[in-house]
Amino acid sequence: MGKRELLLIVLFVAAGAIVYRVAAPPAPPGSGSEGGGVLDKIQRAMHGNRASATVTTTRTEALSASTRELRLDVDATEVVITGEDRRDLAITFAVRSTGYDEDEARRYAAAAKLGIEQGAGALIAKTDFPREASQSAVLTMKVPAGLLVRMEPTSRRTTITNVAGIELRGARGDTMVTRVAGRATITHRSGSLHVDGAGALELSARNSDARIEHVSGIVSVESHSGELALAAIGGPIDITSRGTEITIADISALQPPLRIDAASGRLQIDGLRTEARIDGDNTTIAITMASAVPLMVDNTGDAITIGVPPDGCTIDAIATGGQITVEQLPLTPSIAGNDQRVNGTIDGGGPPITLRATRAGITITRVSGK
Repeated sequence: MGKRELLLIVLFVAAGAIVYRVAAPPAPPGSGSEGGGVLDKIQRAMHGNRASATVTTTRTEALSASTRELRLDVDATEVVITGEDRRDLAITFAVRSTGYDEDEARRYAAAAKLGIEQGAGALIAKTDFPREASQSAVLTMKVPAGLLVRMEPTSRRTTITNVAGIELRGARGDTMVTRVAGRATITHRSGSLHVDGAGALELSARNSDARIEHVSGIVSVESHSGELALAAIGGPIDITSRGTEITIADISALQPPLRIDAASGRLQIDGLRTEARIDGDNTTIAITMASAVPLMVDNTGDAITIGVPPDGCTIDAIATGGQITVEQLPLTPSIAGNDQRVNGTIDGGGPPITLRATRAGITITRVSGK
């Protein structure tokens, strides 16, 4: 056998050993097989962080008598806050981490910290995660019901119930807020939002599927895209929306005024019984009235449908570049140039219902069952 053939055999055996070493299961850290060598690094890069582990810690945090707020800056953390009749905080912090193996994942999870600081009238909670691998956490807190909760932007699920007030800045993903005694101020993007019970609400929503109910005071909403459903609102309501599908129902307790400015969307109001002003732009508007109240609807580029009550009202409707259809009512449209108009009283007259449509039609009918 010549030197050339012998060299080829040696190279072939060495290459096979390297391939076996790289393809073999990674040696666990601390096993004696790791040396931080090139092959070990190649193995880690190829196999990645395939393991995971969760570490859960619990603690109780005392509060000073002056503490009125809980402030949270908790990135990559699902938050569950429940207000109770208590004077301290009960905290559970569960961290899940990936790692090279289970032991390494557990070390990374244990390295994540929840820091608690007492500020002037506030308790501040912050998370600190190791840079290695990937971590996520669930923070569960039982707090005094009289606290105001303020939260920095988060992309994880948030659930808050039975607190004095909340301020959520830049919440993303699924968010549930219930039983807020005072004001709820929420900025929400993407995912579902459910507010059930608040003294008042200020909401800025984008691409949200929002359901708002049982708010006793003022509701102010700015919505871009998505859906917005309101029910059992004490009012007043002020909505500015773009590209949003809005439904408002169960509003027998609503206080005036109801004010909506909607563009490129859809609006449906069921059981209207309070004074309202609706401005639409390319928005389909459908309203059924539970009682005669002053109503002004001005819409461009899409239809208006009104179901009027039987207790007397005065109709003044003009469709420019569109048609007026009257159903089950003793009113006849008149035509003047590009306009169709209906002007008259129903059941002896009453509060004015003023309708204006441009490049769209108007349908006026009785409320079903009346």
